[in-house]
Amino acid sequence: MAVGSGLIERIGEAFGVARWDEPAADSFRQDFRARFGRSAPADLARYAALPGLAQVLAGAYTAQVIFPEQLRPAPADLAPGLDGEQLWLMTENQGVCVWTVPLDMGDRPPVIVAGDLPAENGGPRVYADTLDDFTAAWAWDLACLGRPTVLQAQAAELDAATEAYLGQHLRAGTPTWGWPARRTLRWHTDDGLEVLLWDGAGQCDWFISAPSVDVLRRWTERLLPLSDLQASLWSNEDTGQRLLADLRTGR
Repeated sequence: MAVGSGLIERIGEAFGVARWDEPAADSFRQDFRARFGRSAPADLARYAALPGLAQVLAGAYTAQVIFPEQLRPAPADLAPGLDGEQLWLMTENQGVCVWTVPLDMGDRPPVIVAGDLPAENGGPRVYADTLDDFTAAWAWDLACLGRPTVLQAQAAELDAATEAYLGQHLRAGTPTWGWPARRTLRWHTDDGLEVLLWDGAGQCDWFISAPSVDVLRRWTERLLPLSDLQASLWSNEDTGQRLLADLRTGR
Protein backbone atom coordinates (compact mmCIF):
# COMPACT_ATOMS: atom_id res chain seq x y z
CA MET A 1 0.00 0.00 0.00
CA ALA A 2 1.42 3.35 -0.99
CA VAL A 3 2.03 5.88 1.74
CA GLY A 4 -0.88 8.29 1.99
CA SER A 5 -3.43 6.02 0.30
CA GLY A 6 -4.73 3.99 3.23
CA LEU A 7 -7.36 3.90 5.91
CA ILE A 8 -5.09 5.45 8.53
CA GLU A 9 -4.79 8.58 6.42
CA ARG A 10 -8.53 8.82 5.75
CA ILE A 11 -9.35 8.49 9.45
CA GLY A 12 -6.72 11.08 10.32
CA GLU A 13 -8.25 13.45 7.78
CA ALA A 14 -11.74 12.84 9.20
CA PHE A 15 -10.50 13.89 12.65
CA GLY A 16 -8.61 16.89 11.25
CA VAL A 17 -5.21 15.54 12.31
CA ALA A 18 -2.28 17.33 10.69
CA ARG A 19 0.42 15.33 8.91
CA TRP A 20 4.11 15.66 9.54
CA ASP A 21 6.04 17.63 6.99
CA GLU A 22 8.86 15.81 5.21
CA PRO A 23 11.69 17.00 7.53
CA ALA A 24 9.77 15.65 10.52
CA ALA A 25 9.15 12.36 8.72
CA ASP A 26 12.86 12.08 7.89
CA SER A 27 13.75 12.76 11.52
CA PHE A 28 11.38 10.00 12.67
CA ARG A 29 12.91 7.48 10.27
CA GLN A 30 16.41 8.34 11.46
CA ASP A 31 15.44 8.17 15.13
CA PHE A 32 13.69 4.83 14.63
CA ARG A 33 16.72 3.27 12.93
CA ALA A 34 19.02 4.61 15.64
CA ARG A 35 16.77 3.15 18.38
CA PHE A 36 15.93 -0.23 16.88
CA GLY A 37 18.66 -0.82 14.30
CA ARG A 38 16.18 -1.27 11.46
CA SER A 39 13.79 0.72 9.28
CA ALA A 40 10.32 1.36 10.61
CA PRO A 41 7.64 -0.89 9.07
CA ALA A 42 5.72 1.11 6.47
CA ASP A 43 2.46 1.03 8.42
CA LEU A 44 4.18 2.37 11.54
CA ALA A 45 5.65 5.21 9.52
CA ARG A 46 2.18 6.04 8.17
CA TYR A 47 0.70 6.00 11.67
CA ALA A 48 3.54 8.13 13.05
CA ALA A 49 3.10 10.68 10.26
CA LEU A 50 -0.20 11.67 11.91
CA PRO A 51 1.14 12.28 15.43
CA GLY A 52 -2.13 13.62 16.82
CA LEU A 53 -4.13 10.59 15.71
CA ALA A 54 -2.98 8.34 18.55
CA GLN A 55 -4.29 10.78 21.15
CA VAL A 56 -7.65 10.94 19.38
CA LEU A 57 -7.95 7.14 19.24
CA ALA A 58 -6.86 6.74 22.86
CA GLY A 59 -9.92 8.73 23.87
CA ALA A 60 -12.11 5.73 23.10
CA TYR A 61 -10.78 4.00 26.23
CA THR A 62 -8.71 6.74 27.91
CA ALA A 63 -5.61 4.72 27.08
CA GLN A 64 -2.09 6.05 27.58
CA VAL A 65 -0.30 6.83 24.32
CA ILE A 66 3.32 5.71 24.05
CA PHE A 67 4.00 5.76 20.28
CA PRO A 68 4.67 7.97 18.36
CA GLU A 69 5.47 10.29 21.26
CA GLN A 70 8.13 7.84 22.43
CA LEU A 71 10.12 5.08 20.74
CA ARG A 72 10.18 2.33 23.36
CA PRO A 73 10.20 -1.46 23.32
CA ALA A 74 7.34 -3.28 25.05
CA PRO A 75 7.96 -3.54 28.82
CA ALA A 76 8.53 -7.09 30.03
CA ASP A 77 6.77 -6.46 33.35
CA LEU A 78 3.53 -5.33 31.68
CA ALA A 79 3.71 -7.67 28.68
CA PRO A 80 5.12 -11.06 29.69
CA GLY A 81 5.33 -13.75 27.07
CA LEU A 82 5.87 -11.59 24.00
CA ASP A 83 8.07 -13.02 21.25
CA GLY A 84 10.64 -10.96 19.35
CA GLU A 85 11.20 -7.23 19.41
CA GLN A 86 7.97 -5.29 19.93
CA LEU A 87 7.27 -1.56 19.75
CA TRP A 88 5.19 -0.24 22.68
CA LEU A 89 2.08 1.39 21.17
CA MET A 90 -0.35 2.11 24.03
CA THR A 91 -1.15 1.12 27.62
CA GLU A 92 -4.60 0.42 29.06
CA ASN A 93 -5.64 3.17 31.47
CA GLN A 94 -5.25 0.95 34.57
CA GLY A 95 -2.06 -0.68 33.34
CA VAL A 96 -3.86 -3.98 32.79
CA CYS A 97 -2.42 -4.56 29.33
CA VAL A 98 -0.39 -3.02 26.55
CA TRP A 99 -0.70 -2.92 22.78
CA THR A 100 2.46 -3.56 20.79
CA VAL A 101 3.62 -3.93 17.21
CA PRO A 102 6.15 -6.63 16.26
CA LEU A 103 9.09 -5.26 14.30
CA ASP A 104 9.99 -8.49 12.49
CA MET A 105 6.74 -9.12 10.59
CA GLY A 106 7.16 -6.93 7.52
CA ASP A 107 5.60 -3.63 6.55
CA ARG A 108 2.03 -4.55 7.59
CA PRO A 109 2.46 -6.04 11.07
CA PRO A 110 -0.44 -6.89 13.36
CA VAL A 111 -1.15 -5.20 16.67
CA ILE A 112 -0.60 -7.49 19.69
CA VAL A 113 -2.25 -7.22 23.10
CA ALA A 114 -0.47 -8.60 26.16
CA GLY A 115 -0.79 -8.37 29.92
CA ASP A 116 -3.47 -9.34 32.46
CA LEU A 117 -5.93 -10.69 29.89
CA PRO A 118 -8.93 -13.06 29.97
CA ALA A 119 -7.77 -16.59 30.76
CA GLU A 120 -9.15 -17.96 27.49
CA ASN A 121 -6.58 -15.87 25.59
CA GLY A 122 -3.76 -18.11 26.79
CA GLY A 123 -1.24 -15.23 26.76
CA PRO A 124 -0.40 -12.47 24.28
CA ARG A 125 -2.37 -12.63 21.06
CA VAL A 126 -3.17 -10.70 17.89
CA TYR A 127 -5.54 -7.87 18.77
CA ALA A 128 -5.93 -6.44 15.25
CA ASP A 129 -4.66 -7.84 11.96
CA THR A 130 -3.10 -4.53 10.91
CA LEU A 131 -2.58 -0.99 12.18
CA ASP A 132 -5.30 0.07 9.74
CA ASP A 133 -7.70 -2.30 11.53
CA PHE A 134 -6.58 -1.05 14.95
CA THR A 135 -7.15 2.56 13.85
CA ALA A 136 -10.52 1.78 12.29
CA ALA A 137 -11.73 -0.18 15.34
CA TRP A 138 -10.82 2.46 17.90
CA ALA A 139 -12.16 5.31 15.75
CA TRP A 140 -15.44 3.37 15.44
CA ASP A 141 -15.58 2.72 19.20
CA LEU A 142 -14.94 6.39 19.92
CA ALA A 143 -17.93 7.33 17.78
CA CYS A 144 -20.22 4.62 19.16
CA LEU A 145 -19.44 5.27 22.83
CA GLY A 146 -19.33 9.04 22.46
CA ARG A 147 -22.94 9.58 21.46
CA PRO A 148 -25.29 11.33 23.92
CA THR A 149 -27.43 8.23 24.46
CA VAL A 150 -25.82 4.79 24.73
CA LEU A 151 -27.81 1.74 25.80
CA GLN A 152 -25.80 -0.88 27.68
CA ALA A 153 -26.14 -4.42 28.95
CA GLN A 154 -24.07 -6.94 30.84
CA ALA A 155 -25.92 -9.74 29.11
CA ALA A 156 -25.63 -13.49 28.83
CA GLU A 157 -22.80 -14.98 26.79
CA LEU A 158 -23.36 -14.37 23.08
CA ASP A 159 -25.40 -17.24 21.66
CA ALA A 160 -25.41 -18.51 18.09
CA ALA A 161 -28.96 -17.35 17.36
CA THR A 162 -28.23 -13.79 18.46
CA GLU A 163 -25.02 -13.60 16.45
CA ALA A 164 -26.83 -15.04 13.42
CA TYR A 165 -29.58 -12.39 13.71
CA LEU A 166 -27.01 -9.60 13.85
CA GLY A 167 -25.25 -11.07 10.82
CA GLN A 168 -28.48 -11.18 8.84
CA HIS A 169 -29.78 -7.69 9.68
CA LEU A 170 -26.68 -5.58 10.38
CA ARG A 171 -23.32 -5.13 8.70
CA ALA A 172 -20.22 -6.46 10.43
CA GLY A 173 -17.41 -4.02 11.14
CA THR A 174 -13.78 -4.64 12.04
CA PRO A 175 -13.38 -7.27 14.79
CA THR A 176 -10.63 -7.31 17.41
CA TRP A 177 -9.55 -9.99 19.88
CA GLY A 178 -8.18 -10.47 23.37
CA TRP A 179 -9.29 -7.30 25.19
CA PRO A 180 -11.50 -6.45 27.02
CA ALA A 181 -12.98 -9.87 26.21
CA ARG A 182 -12.04 -12.73 23.91
CA ARG A 183 -13.75 -10.98 20.96
CA THR A 184 -14.95 -7.45 20.28
CA LEU A 185 -17.57 -7.38 17.54
CA ARG A 186 -18.85 -4.28 15.78
CA TRP A 187 -22.11 -4.04 13.83
CA HIS A 188 -23.75 -1.12 12.04
CA THR A 189 -26.61 -0.19 9.72
CA ASP A 190 -27.02 2.27 6.87
CA ASP A 191 -29.11 4.58 9.08
CA GLY A 192 -26.31 4.89 11.64
CA LEU A 193 -27.07 2.32 14.33
CA GLU A 194 -23.90 0.99 15.98
CA VAL A 195 -23.73 -2.10 18.19
CA LEU A 196 -20.51 -2.87 20.06
CA LEU A 197 -20.16 -6.28 21.72
CA TRP A 198 -17.51 -7.43 24.19
CA ASP A 199 -18.00 -11.17 23.82
CA GLY A 200 -16.46 -13.07 26.72
CA ALA A 201 -16.83 -16.35 28.57
CA GLY A 202 -20.13 -16.26 30.45
CA GLN A 203 -20.99 -12.66 29.58
CA CYS A 204 -21.42 -10.35 26.61
CA ASP A 205 -21.38 -6.57 27.17
CA TRP A 206 -23.54 -4.59 24.74
CA PHE A 207 -23.30 -0.91 23.76
CA ILE A 208 -25.95 0.40 21.36
CA SER A 209 -26.08 3.94 19.96
CA ALA A 210 -27.49 5.81 16.97
CA PRO A 211 -27.45 9.32 15.47
CA SER A 212 -31.05 10.00 16.53
CA VAL A 213 -33.53 8.78 19.13
CA ASP A 214 -35.88 7.63 16.36
CA VAL A 215 -33.23 5.34 14.86
CA LEU A 216 -32.24 4.09 18.30
CA ARG A 217 -35.85 3.33 19.23
CA ARG A 218 -36.63 1.56 15.95
CA TRP A 219 -33.66 -0.76 16.21
CA THR A 220 -33.83 -1.33 19.96
CA GLU A 221 -37.37 -2.59 19.55
CA ARG A 222 -36.00 -5.22 17.15
CA LEU A 223 -33.01 -6.08 19.33
CA LEU A 224 -34.80 -6.42 22.69
CA PRO A 225 -35.93 -10.03 22.08
CA LEU A 226 -32.30 -11.11 21.57
CA SER A 227 -30.30 -12.79 24.33
CA ASP A 228 -31.60 -11.49 27.69
CA LEU A 229 -31.72 -7.84 26.60
CA GLN A 230 -35.37 -7.50 27.60
CA ALA A 231 -34.18 -7.60 31.21
CA SER A 232 -30.52 -6.57 31.05
CA LEU A 233 -30.49 -3.51 28.75
CA TRP A 234 -30.18 -0.21 30.61
CA SER A 235 -29.11 3.40 30.27
CA ASN A 236 -27.70 5.94 32.73
CA GLU A 237 -29.14 8.82 30.70
CA ASP A 238 -32.73 10.13 30.81
CA THR A 239 -33.48 9.72 27.11
CA GLY A 240 -32.32 6.13 27.12
CA GLN A 241 -34.22 5.32 30.28
CA ARG A 242 -37.47 6.72 28.84
CA LEU A 243 -36.93 4.88 25.56
CA LEU A 244 -36.48 1.54 27.30
CA ALA A 245 -39.41 2.13 29.64
CA ASP A 246 -41.69 2.90 26.69
CA LEU A 247 -40.61 -0.17 24.76
CA ARG A 248 -40.98 -2.47 27.75
CA THR A 249 -44.47 -1.19 28.49
CA GLY A 250 -45.57 -1.23 24.86
CA ARG A 251 -45.90 2.54 24.54
